[in-house]
Amino acid sequence: MTITRNRKDSVTFRVGMMAFLAGLGVSACGNADDAAETAPVEDSTQAVPSGTPAVAPTKAEKTADLDVAGGGAPVESHAVAQAGSQFAVINGPEIFVAAEAQFPDSPSAVQRPNSEFTIGYSGTPTLPDGKWRVHDPERPRPEVVEPQGGVFVPPPSDAVVLFDGTSFDGFRTANDGAPDWVVENGSLRVPSDIPHTVSADIISNREFGDAQYHIEWRSPQEPVSGSQGRGNSGIFLMGRYEVQVLDSYQNETYADGQASAIYGWKPPLNNATLPPGEWQSYDIVFEAPRFDEAGELLSPAFVTVFHNGILTQYRQNFLGSSGYQNILPYEAHPPQGPLRLQDHGNPVEYRNIWVRELDLDSND
Repeated sequence: MTITRNRKDSVTFRVGMMAFLAGLGVSACGNADDAAETAPVEDSTQAVPSGTPAVAPTKAEKTADLDVAGGGAPVESHAVAQAGSQFAVINGPEIFVAAEAQFPDSPSAVQRPNSEFTIGYSGTPTLPDGKWRVHDPERPRPEVVEPQGGVFVPPPSDAVVLFDGTSFDGFRTANDGAPDWVVENGSLRVPSDIPHTVSADIISNREFGDAQYHIEWRSPQEPVSGSQGRGNSGIFLMGRYEVQVLDSYQNETYADGQASAIYGWKPPLNNATLPPGEWQSYDIVFEAPRFDEAGELLSPAFVTVFHNGILTQYRQNFLGSSGYQNILPYEAHPPQGPLRLQDHGNPVEYRNIWVRELDLDSND
């Protein structure tokens, strides 16, 4: 493939250079600050239409197999920007452009003009309903319903109490070398202030199948970021099927990443999030998937969620295990699994976590 050479200050793209640099942290000149100084600011705030891959970055150390017109040498591809069939390889102060290149779709961050926060992704898989992609930035956000507060109820007599405000004994870290969560003032907090190089997700020592869950949580009182960087955690039922935890109060992000969304699939029926710093509640009824003896799926997992007493998911199916920017299939697993709470780097707190085991097959 032959491509032509142009200076950065003479090239205009439908998708701005600053947008992909800020959104993806990819450097065209060794670091993002240097790159920002050479990129045309006036062309840096274009929103990306859904389905159009805005940026497909490559690793900085990778050498692209492309010949430069008039030079014949391979281009060191620090990053690749793409708009439709046009793409550009950025190499130091120069940009190399080809108008007929064809790249497969790949997830690309989408931002609002003059914003550093990602509100969705283009180039992700299309969901089974055929209407939207995973994390689609154009998917309608749920309407806001203002709850009067969380639903804070003590555990009933038949509940398994996983956290009562005093002990970490109901959980363990999911990965060796990760720090325990912090127990303080009656809550269980993600150890975001403790340096660690592996995920500090925690899993319950008990395992559950069909079950009713009560979980109270709160995001930091002073938001320090936006979109998915604001009060992010997750509740993974059976360790696989995620109900999203996020500070969604006046915080724009993709619809299937809102608080109480089935992450990457179904937005909540309403946004019932309280302001940051206030305790919130999830009441969840989970129906575990069923597999036959050969491991074939007989019935998917279903979930019903009340967020602060407001119904946000009603017996909604999961497509499979929850994933980021992707649709993951079901894989056969035992009839019970642990509750998993996610370390997403934000100091989210939990309290009053209890579970009632259910036998939904017996309700004839």
